[in-house]
Amino acid sequence: MRYTRDNSSNVSVLVFIHIQKTAGTLLERRLVKDGLVGKTCYCFFRRRCSCKTPNGNTWLVSRYSTGWVCGLHADLTELTECIDNKLNKVDHHIIKRKYTYFTLLRDPINRFISEWQHIRRGATWHSATLRCNKQYPPLEHYKPCYFNEEIVENISSNVSMKSVIDCPYNLASNRQTRMLANLSSLGCYKHLTKWSQPLNVTVLTHIPSVSLALLNSAKHNLVNIINCYGLSEYLIYSQYILQKCLHITFKRTFVEFNKISFIKPRLLFTHATIIRSNLNQSTLHEIQNVNRLDIFLYDFAKQLFVYRLVNYLLFDSNIPLHFRRPLHTIWHSRLRSKSYICLSYLLLSNPIINHHDANISSNAFSYRFNLFLTNLFIRKGSIPVSESILTSENKKWSDRLSYDFKI
Repeated sequence: MRYTRDNSSNVSVLVFIHIQKTAGTLLERRLVKDGLVGKTCYCFFRRRCSCKTPNGNTWLVSRYSTGWVCGLHADLTELTECIDNKLNKVDHHIIKRKYTYFTLLRDPINRFISEWQHIRRGATWHSATLRCNKQYPPLEHYKPCYFNEEIVENISSNVSMKSVIDCPYNLASNRQTRMLANLSSLGCYKHLTKWSQPLNVTVLTHIPSVSLALLNSAKHNLVNIINCYGLSEYLIYSQYILQKCLHITFKRTFVEFNKISFIKPRLLFTHATIIRSNLNQSTLHEIQNVNRLDIFLYDFAKQLFVYRLVNYLLFDSNIPLHFRRPLHTIWHSRLRSKSYICLSYLLLSNPIINHHDANISSNAFSYRFNLFLTNLFIRKGSIPVSESILTSENKKWSDRLSYDFKI
């Protein structure tokens, strides 16, 4: 097939890095299925839509728009190596493109538990290509865990947490760090077993050099390559940052916080939180050790997330002064080393639990601010969701929990 070449245009393309079990499907639904204000995607199959400009250029790379063009749950390494050639084929012409990468991150322990649950339902993502330097990893570097007899025989429901933790080639361990690092400069999957080794450490200086290189690469990319990201534990703030950074407006909010009574059960009772509350401390400690790099990365990402959020808020005229003033005071305080602690305490305190307790000022601020942002999204173009839809979604969620946990 021949392609036309156009060197005069520079098309902006949003590229979503979908890390497993980080609420990525929710974000993709909001992007494609629910849609954006002023940007539409034409959907012709249940899970496939076309997101193109009037000139026929793809403006969004995601599962629901282009499909897995660079492989199932392609990581940053795979995407940067293949995306340009793939879009040339999809759009049938060669043009200059400016890529904007974004993603979602999640608490590493909850994410790992959620992935274990997904494995128990029979999904192992074994068809992921894991290409690096345009090559598949050789068998001496990667052997899929889920071809082991013990796991295959019990794949329907009885895969133990220990089986997943003990597999030296387990891709679930430190998945977020690995998927955001530049693997091509780190020997690709040559050191996978070392990256997955349990680390019972609490300071960076005690991390082996091979693992530290992976972590530093992911941190570097999070700052310099990933244009913006959200945290699945803070979806309202994540929507705010993504809208600011990507210059878009979601037609539907990530969380209908203005109707908290309808969504509270879904926010408080997820698969991971239910399971985590029933795991013993020894198992939790093992999960922490095999995800130590992700824990360090998430702590770094959380701090950067707060600073970026506050930086947007302080210069946003849509935010009332009574919300900006305390943030401004903390931000410009002399004790900058403690500013993150104060800002996170004020912004990231759980707005759902005990928000009626006047003695918990951080919860009260967080609750009021999340409610304000939700209403701001609606004023800016997001469409309110009816109570009947929320009731229906709650029933589906309740039925899912009942089925998975045999409640």
